[in-house]
Amino acid sequence: MKVHKQTLKRIIKEELDRLLNERRVWGIGGGGMLICCLEDKTVFLQKRGAGVTGGAGQWAFPGGGIHPEEYDLKRDGVAAGHFETPIAPEMQLPDNSPRFLDIAFEELHEEHGWTLNNYKVVDEYIYNFEGFKYKTLILVIPMSEKKAYTGKDYEDEFSWEHGGEGWFTWPEMQKLDLFFGFTPELLKKLERVIG
Repeated sequence: MKVHKQTLKRIIKEELDRLLNERRVWGIGGGGMLICCLEDKTVFLQKRGAGVTGGAGQWAFPGGGIHPEEYDLKRDGVAAGHFETPIAPEMQLPDNSPRFLDIAFEELHEEHGWTLNNYKVVDEYIYNFEGFKYKTLILVIPMSEKKAYTGKDYEDEFSWEHGGEGWFTWPEMQKLDLFFGFTPELLKKLERVIG
């Protein structure tokens, strides 16, 4: 079959336009955490895995998407976990929803095998994109909690989500390729804690 050059150009342009204008997000909201140790002025970051949606290989913080209660990844599949924006008003999470904190801790345990025992939430930041709200909590932990963390020493179904982890000072962080979730507003809040 011979495809006319103009037809091929039109098809390519339409597909590029569709991809560039796609407004899908993972879940109806999301939550994550920046874990800071004030005693050495460091923050815990993870390098995003090669297979994640957006920001592969960039440095970020543990977190993930929040889905409607009835959603089941194994039953419904990945495609059903993406939502078009704007998020319908009846599906939007209130700013004070406990689901933000819940998902942040779930993801920390899922991705790193870490359950924090001694922490304090010192600040938070809500990014709102067309009804999709992502709340980032800024936590401080004592040096004893930091030293107690040994990392995840096993492979499991979530190991693909990150490609490394580490503790960074504010100046060291400035040299990293940071995930877009580090908005200027969030960075200002983090600098006030460890900068």
